[in-house]
Amino acid sequence: MRYKIIIAFILFVSCNAKIGKKQCQTISYITYYDEENTKVEMKGQTDCAGKFHGVQYHFFYNGDTVYVINYNHGVLNGMKIRWHENGRKASFALYSNGSLKKLKMWDTDSTLIIDTIYEKPK
Repeated sequence: MRYKIIIAFILFVSCNAKIGKKQCQTISYITYYDEENTKVEMKGQTDCAGKFHGVQYHFFYNGDTVYVINYNHGVLNGMKIRWHENGRKASFALYSNGSLKKLKMWDTDSTLIIDTIYEKPK
């Protein structure tokens, strides 16, 4: 996926020293256009290295949710959910340390089109 970032600014940055380790949290608001040229706004956090960390929220121009994505220091970890513009769920993916474990996808009428569980080769 290729995105064009058009507006980006940092709302809040905090850094604290704790037992010799630096802890940083940056909350960003970014506006971009997705692969279908739809305007999307994102709110999320990054760690000290600038990698996504925690839950990222992406919204359509009207404020409805496009994505909810979980990261652990730049690595997909947990749920990634996408909605269609009509408000119906488009996909649900489950990741563990960057590896896709489960994927479900629906069309705009909520018909299930993919339901797959991924396992590591033995």
